[in-house]
Amino acid sequence: MIKWRLVPFTLLLSLLCIYSCDDDEKIINGGSNGDPPPDGVGLLWIYEVYDSLTLTTDTVWVSVTDTVSHSDGATSLRLRLNWTVADVVVDRYAKIQGDTIDITSDTTVGSMFLERFILPLTVGSEWIVSGGTDTSRVTDVGTVTVEAGRFDSAALIERVWNRDFEGGGSWSQTWFAPDVGAVRRYLFSAWSDGSSIRISVNQTWELLRYDLSTFYLSRFPNSVGTQWVYQVIDTSLDLVDTVTVTIKSEVPVSWADSGWLWQRRGRLATDTVYMGVSDDILFVSHSDDILYFDSWYYEFPLTVGRHWGMEYFGAIPVIVDKGAVTSLAGEFPSAFHYRMSGGAFNDYWTVDDWLVPGVGMVRREYTTFGLGPAFEQQWNLISYRVQ
Repeated sequence: MIKWRLVPFTLLLSLLCIYSCDDDEKIINGGSNGDPPPDGVGLLWIYEVYDSLTLTTDTVWVSVTDTVSHSDGATSLRLRLNWTVADVVVDRYAKIQGDTIDITSDTTVGSMFLERFILPLTVGSEWIVSGGTDTSRVTDVGTVTVEAGRFDSAALIERVWNRDFEGGGSWSQTWFAPDVGAVRRYLFSAWSDGSSIRISVNQTWELLRYDLSTFYLSRFPNSVGTQWVYQVIDTSLDLVDTVTVTIKSEVPVSWADSGWLWQRRGRLATDTVYMGVSDDILFVSHSDDILYFDSWYYEFPLTVGRHWGMEYFGAIPVIVDKGAVTSLAGEFPSAFHYRMSGGAFNDYWTVDDWLVPGVGMVRREYTTFGLGPAFEQQWNLISYRVQ
């Protein structure tokens, strides 16, 4: 019996309404440790999209950034679609009520309804909306092979909507794989100008890769005795050092519920930093009683496109992307790329971290520039021991 889990199925449905957007290293395939989280935050799919009208190809990242509340009290998943070549970002919302999933353009009362799905997907299943002008039907279950892999027991959904008597309308064919989502999608839309049929949309979507892993705070190592060894290259000082970072002890900090003392020891210098945790936020500071302007923090769960503001000189952290990263310790197929940029008094900085669940930071690139001295460092993980 095919198992259609509600969460991974709905997370990909945002691309089914992509036709409306004209108006307005290899990642792990199936890389979840057990079932995806209940809210789906952190999951990622990457598609190649070919548009036969413009003869162009784009790569679209689809990620679940958070959950949001509708004005009627229901909860939806926010799905962010990022066209990397066209440089366009669009949000869609998957509203789940029982076995019915509605895709909408927004969460307000006036949001545009875009498409409906009803589980389970079995051959012959059919649902009709919009007064009979929108019909979806499961016509087949079989095997589909795309760049991301081979998927058995995939369901083919054929949809027709907005048809008119002059031959215009919209059609789609979509293959959905259990526990993965949409793996292939064809979209076609046309309209009549009274004398001929004009094609407005003709697109093919194919899944390139996907990552069903996620990074919750519980998977960030913070036990006493955990240790990382980094190669640190400081190009501004023209030096190379080996720095060992060790979690030495639990200590109280005034700015978080729980705290730990980290020691950083290199050939040239030794210093300490404090890590604090409150709710789903991990803070790092150079003091146990105040958060300095050069403090930073990660807000979990990490997910592509998630960003949060800081009070300190306008710095805005964001999770840029998620994928494979290589360090001296080896290759890590699922790393979350964190970036924080900010400035103060005509001096500016950028921090890029690559964070891996169960490991911690595997790479860092840190630069400062402006009126003050320029500074540039690269941290590269050599080895680690998690307690």
